[in-house]
Amino acid sequence: MFPIPIRLPSPSQQQKIISLVEQMLSLQKKYHDEKTIGHEKERLKSQIDAVDYEIDEEVYKLYGIIDEEKKVIEEGLK
Repeated sequence: MFPIPIRLPSPSQQQKIISLVEQMLSLQKKYHDEKTIGHEKERLKSQIDAVDYEIDEEVYKLYGIIDEEKKVIEEGLK
């Protein structure tokens, strides 16, 4: 069994991640609302993608992941 590295964020990192996750939850709720259609849905999808990217970047920073490692991770998720 391999040990799983767990890094605790600094208070500022933690607050930033919490804020981004709260944004994501709010955007997802609006996106999945049956009243949301057309261009509004497309706009929300773009915002969701942007916040998702920011969350990923914060986690990469937390674990000290470099660009080459990011590529490997992201290829593995496709």
